[in-house]
Amino acid sequence: MLTLVQDDPAMLAELRALLDEMDWLLVDLANEIDRRSPELDGLSAGALKDLQGFLRQ
Repeated sequence: MLTLVQDDPAMLAELRALLDEMDWLLVDLANEIDRRSPELDGLSAGALKDLQGFLRQ
């Protein structure tokens, strides 16, 4: 996708904004999982921590 927009500054800015929003959403998802983890029966604590770590990268 980057190769398609690399010569267009406006499109690069839009792509950057999109990626920033996706990063924020992934961190928000990890925070929500952390908040609700006591309610998530059947999932091991290790699996939850691994998932949260992945989402926060």
